[in-house]
Amino acid sequence: MSALKFFAASNTEAGFVSYFAENFRCRADRSYIIKGGPGTGKSRLMREMGEAWEKAGAEVEYYYCSSDPLSLDGLYVDQSGEGIAVMDGTAPHSEDIVNAGVVDNIIDLGRFWNAKILRSRRKDISALGEEKKRAYAAAYRALAAYGSTTRAADALAERCADKQAIEEEAAKIALNLKKERMLPSPTSAIGMRGSVAFDSFRESAGLTLCISDCRGYGLSYLYFDALVRAVGSCRVAPHPILNGRYSGILSGDVAVVEAAITDRGEKVIDISVLQAGIGFVTWGCFRQCEFCVNKNYKRVEVHSPLSEFVDPTRKKICLLDDNFFGCPKWKDILDELQATGKPFQFKQGLDERLLTAEKCEMLFKSKYDGDYIFAFDNVADYDLIESKLKLLREYTNKTPKFYLFCGFDRNDKWDDEFWRQDQWDMWKRIELLMKYKCLPFIMRFNRYVES
Repeated sequence: MSALKFFAASNTEAGFVSYFAENFRCRADRSYIIKGGPGTGKSRLMREMGEAWEKAGAEVEYYYCSSDPLSLDGLYVDQSGEGIAVMDGTAPHSEDIVNAGVVDNIIDLGRFWNAKILRSRRKDISALGEEKKRAYAAAYRALAAYGSTTRAADALAERCADKQAIEEEAAKIALNLKKERMLPSPTSAIGMRGSVAFDSFRESAGLTLCISDCRGYGLSYLYFDALVRAVGSCRVAPHPILNGRYSGILSGDVAVVEAAITDRGEKVIDISVLQAGIGFVTWGCFRQCEFCVNKNYKRVEVHSPLSEFVDPTRKKICLLDDNFFGCPKWKDILDELQATGKPFQFKQGLDERLLTAEKCEMLFKSKYDGDYIFAFDNVADYDLIESKLKLLREYTNKTPKFYLFCGFDRNDKWDDEFWRQDQWDMWKRIELLMKYKCLPFIMRFNRYVES
């Protein structure tokens, strides 16, 4: 696993909030506190120490400064079960020796100051220090205004929220999470370079659930609050500005993050549709696509009975299955869904390549909720997809939507020729979908930035 990146503190609506104690003091068997003023090399030393530990096979977490994300505030290292912390021991998160020599050790870089040169620039340094104080004061006033305005708006929106529904859905997801040490590890921060975020929760997880608020109610924080209460304690990503709120959870091999749209094949839970019972009737996929979180699965299996997550008081059913029609029991399950009398939808998309006349007959006569969503990820399936589109049009005149995955080189070359061909293949797929009056939704693999 690659090294993880977090922030050691946050610039919030209430000022500076430090997480040094939770991430360093409470976990370390041995610690190194680095002293010395700005420019003495504290961050560089920590970076080189971290790289050396990585080469030695240790697991390293890098903690960056919330004000300057190019500068390190600390390291946490797991070296064969021993927890080692390295901390910037200067303001605003001053750290001092608690257990001298037994746990804590001092590294003093102040010995390398050239005091004579510094004293010769005393007036300039003092003036810049005062200017910095004024700038920080203004920034914190703006963050406080953001906090009060946001909370006032949220108080109005909460009146429309079904908090009981949110609590119930969070409790279901919490069954997949493990109770661990409560560890606030910010993944985003507001500083002199604007808003900066790390993707550490996603990068370290085997399964990622994306909490989305597609209708813009701004209430995803209620879901995270409920999830943390349901789990009890775990690694959380505090909101960068609003104290007491969370924007992510990492528990074992599962990450829950806030994201409106994902291009990684992750599962999306839209909390704006919590009038629906949400769950999985099947699990897995047999396709083993290299880019997909299900690439290690070899089949689709029955997962949960409808009785496990369909609430009689909810009007709809929202299904998050990865490849429903790949399950041998699809017909029985579809009969059960129809028997509920509730509108339902497969939010993750259906496998167009598996459509048959029987499946189309049942699907398009169902009490379906919203858009029919499919995927057309590979231009190599062009002829097969066209044959299925012709079949689909025999049963419905609605406008299906198709996820179009792009920017992934199956030959692992990533050269100019690949990027040119990738764009051409995308337009070819779009042209086919438009021919059959289908809407494309482009989803880019995260290496598209290299194109």
